[in-house]
Amino acid sequence: MAEPASTTLVVIDDDPDILRATARILTQAGYQVVTGASAAEALALTRQHQPALLLLDVMLPDGNGVDVARQIKSEPTLVGVFVILLSGLKTTGEDQAAGLTSGLADGYIARPISKTELLARVDAMLRLRSAQEALRETLARWEKLASQVPGVVYQYRLRPDGSSSFPYASDAMRSIYGVSPEQVRDDASPVLAILHPDDVNSVVASIQASARDLTAWRQEYRVKFANGTVRWLFGDSLPEREADGSTLWHGFITDITERKQMQDQVHHMAFYDTLTALPNRIVLSDRLHQSMATSKRSGCYQALMFLDLDNFKPLNDTYGHSAGDLLLIEVAQRLKRCVREVDTVSRFGGDEFVVLLDNLNGDKTEATAQAARIAEKIRSSLAEPYLLTTNDQSQADAVIEHHCTASIGVAIFIGQEASLDDIIKSVDSAMYQAKDAGRNRVQFYAPPALA
Repeated sequence: MAEPASTTLVVIDDDPDILRATARILTQAGYQVVTGASAAEALALTRQHQPALLLLDVMLPDGNGVDVARQIKSEPTLVGVFVILLSGLKTTGEDQAAGLTSGLADGYIARPISKTELLARVDAMLRLRSAQEALRETLARWEKLASQVPGVVYQYRLRPDGSSSFPYASDAMRSIYGVSPEQVRDDASPVLAILHPDDVNSVVASIQASARDLTAWRQEYRVKFANGTVRWLFGDSLPEREADGSTLWHGFITDITERKQMQDQVHHMAFYDTLTALPNRIVLSDRLHQSMATSKRSGCYQALMFLDLDNFKPLNDTYGHSAGDLLLIEVAQRLKRCVREVDTVSRFGGDEFVVLLDNLNGDKTEATAQAARIAEKIRSSLAEPYLLTTNDQSQADAVIEHHCTASIGVAIFIGQEASLDDIIKSVDSAMYQAKDAGRNRVQFYAPPALA
């Protein structure tokens, strides 16, 4: 596979203003940027430049960004190119969810985004790509060595009376399990003692099944050391029956902790906002679908709130995006303190947030009152002054006092009486009504009056 240039980025967007602004930010940050405005150009430029990263608008005049990502991921010479989907605020997120959950896209950014957020996302994705490339190279070298010394090479014997031992173990036993080969030569209990409590039963069951059926033992499991450190291991071995009824396995064990951590990191970046750590649109869409199904079964109303900060831009303009980021983080924390464990707080993009209230009352009037109380609690909390401590290495930390309110739109729904798109449009409309009515207020959605 050809190696993509580490600083080359391809940006595809059919909005010329957004395209120029994005390219300018990335170029000023030191990246080599190639731009285009269509699905056809996305494919052609990616094949020509084989970039480290492709930032791709979801909706293009001649195609869908998810379909372009699918084509790129299917071409062997381009599978190393990371794809980030770009989308405006009014997109439901279903196409993005399809791209991410199927592995077609590696990330998602909602517009409008700040310069800080854009550069942070790109830098994080490039770091992740470098880490994955390094991991792939390490695994390739490991596979080459594995034919001779694949991790801990061992023999494990399970006797008819249930006792066990490691008749042979290579010296890597010390680094994997923290014990010497000599310590477990006659008694395997020091190894069994550090199996993670949550994994003991599955490991024992898998060993017993392998012994009973004489099938290969392959198992991922954790060990937990006395100092609290937890490591992931993978074991692979083949059993044989001995004359006395014992079972003897020949195999190897490797440490897969870094791979597991990488999987967790990729999952978190795909489904959670990098700045606030709140669930992103992908998770929100999934939970909305679940909430609608649950509401249909339970007969309880649900509520969706759309929040837009009223005085966010002046903070960014006066003190820079770092101050704005601090405000968004504090807003996220206040929102979480105002809702219940069963509720969902999501960052929708920019300075917009969404709150999903689950399992309200079965009576619409009472459910509306419940939602109103929570919405008012949120409005009041977000209206409290913000003390933001900026950290500038060139000078002493500065504390900024900022006042910022929120306009909140609310829609009550039950079951699947309305579609997901209609619910989102309703709550969005209510939020704009709150803006038009003077801001810093809660507005419930009311259908337009019939003429």
